[in-house]
Amino acid sequence: RIIVNTSNSAEFAEANDPTTTVLINIAQWAPDISYVPLPSDKTVITNAVNYLARRGFNAFRIHGLEYWLMSGTSGEFNFPADRMDSFYFLLSELKRAGLFYIINPCRCNNFRFYTLHE
Repeated sequence: RIIVNTSNSAEFAEANDPTTTVLINIAQWAPDISYVPLPSDKTVITNAVNYLARRGFNAFRIHGLEYWLMSGTSGEFNFPADRMDSFYFLLSELKRAGLFYIINPCRCNNFRFYTLHE
């Protein structure tokens, strides 16, 4: 179990004696609908993830994924299968290489939120 040391957020608490320095290097990806940001060639994805791992990245932040997934679609949750396949393969390669991933939508107003009073 990992507990972050309360006196220094850059160290783990190991048996109440923090000694391990934690370096967090995050690569970011914000796909755009004007180009193909995630190739369908899985070898290219594997090579890119391996490169990030070799360069010392340990996390991968995906920002605004919904723009790329929903580009050119109509209706709700109608994601193209080829894009989903490439995206799932990317996530599996990140996991294989030991990189954490963070997924967040670009804009919360792309989705309808309901209040408790509706």
